[in-house]
Order: sequence, then structure tokens, then C-alpha cells
Amino acid sequence: RTLESSCGLSVKPGKPFLKTDGVGFEADLSGVLGITSDGFTGLLAICFPEAVFLRLMEGMLGEPVKQITPDVEDGAAEILNMVTGVAIKVMKDQGRTLQRAIPSIIKGRNHQIWQLCKSPTLVIPFTTEVGRFYMQITIQPAEATATDETTTQAAAPKASADQAARVLVVDRSE
Repeated sequence: RTLESSCGLSVKPGKPFLKTDGVGFEADLSGVLGITSDGFTGLLAICFPEAVFLRLMEGMLGEPVKQITPDVEDGAAEILNMVTGVAIKVMKDQGRTLQRAIPSIIKGRNHQIWQLCKSPTLVIPFTTEVGRFYMQITIQPAEATATDETTTQAAAPKASADQAARVLVVDRSE
């Protein structure tokens, strides 16, 4: 609903599934942000093919967008902020907290995002009239972050959202 109201584009969520080894989703622009709470740390990534992202930005800005420029790519960070804003409100209503880092933008034809921890990644596909995009959510329980050496806060009992996760970006461009 957040994207539909902000971008004026019908967005339908698909059936969530767990990401498996060797199966990535190629994107041209991704927004990535670390999240943390008392009970977990994690990563939220939203991955767009260029055509879908440009159409979302046209709806958001109310004007034609023909290419991804530095100003336009900030729209991926804004979308992440909108999505996490809703999650923060839901958690606050439940008496819990959620902190988020400043989103990072990854741009490059056909790249893939891989989480560098042992926790499973939930993938939610979204379909629009222009194509699909994907949201990836990886949550690691707080007790696992203190012992898992693949995270940036290994051996730290509590991490900030900026330290919540490391990712590997695979460049598939030719």
C-alpha cells in the first residue's frame, strides 16, 4: 500500500519464499539498510530492475524519469525509509523498538545482493504492470549475532543498525 499511494502504481505482493543458495535476483538498483531491535539484527534490501524503478520514480516525482541519475537513485533509499517507517510504527504499537541505519544504494546492471550470515533470507516478490521487483529480509536473533563471526558485530551483545549486516554484491554485468 505504501508504494501504491506514494508512486501511483499498482503493486501486488507475491508469495514470500526463502532464498536458496545459488538463486539470486538480478537488479539494476538496490537499496540496502541494516535494522536492529532488542531481539534481532538484520538487513532489508529492495532490488529493482531499471524499468520498474524508473516507473516507480515517475509516479513518486510526478514527472517523466528516463534514466537513473544520482538524484533519482535516492528514491530507492526513500522507498526503504517508507517501508521501515511502517514497520517501526507496527513494532511501537506492540511495545517494541526498531532502529534503522541510513540506507545504502547499490547501482550496477544485473547485480545481486547476498547476505553474509547464516540466517535464512525471506524474499517477497512484488509485481507491477512494468515488471517485478524483490524485497529481501534477513533477520538474525540477537543471541546468534554474538557468536556468528560472519556479521560485523561478532562478539558484540548489541549492535547499532549501522552495524547490523554485511552484504556481498555480485556484479553480473558484461
